[in-house]
Amino acid sequence: MSGVRRAGFYTSADELRRDVRPVADPDEETVVAYLEAAVVALATPSRPDDLLDPTAQRVCQGALFTDGEWFWPAVLAYYVRRYHVRLPDELLARIRSFGGRPPELDEAELTAATERFVADSG
Repeated sequence: MSGVRRAGFYTSADELRRDVRPVADPDEETVVAYLEAAVVALATPSRPDDLLDPTAQRVCQGALFTDGEWFWPAVLAYYVRRYHVRLPDELLARIRSFGGRPPELDEAELTAATERFVADSG
């Protein structure tokens, strides 16, 4: 597997607003559960604020999750739950193909995926 796939790395409110939807997908809670149950590739003491609501501060732990193919920040689950953020179709298909339960990664798989993410970010 080469490279990595990313979702939810928003850098501005305008960027996030483009993915906000007025209603949830019928399986939104399953999607959120998958995003929150995947392997933590990296955790930090930082706690991101909500880009759209300045009163919502420190909304979750600063962390990076992966299912071995996709990477996303922890705040993505918050945005999906709160704003019904649209995920890439390919990620939704993967979540559904796993029945909403992320694959378990062993240490070697996590290390390889994280190394690809770091190399792709550099």
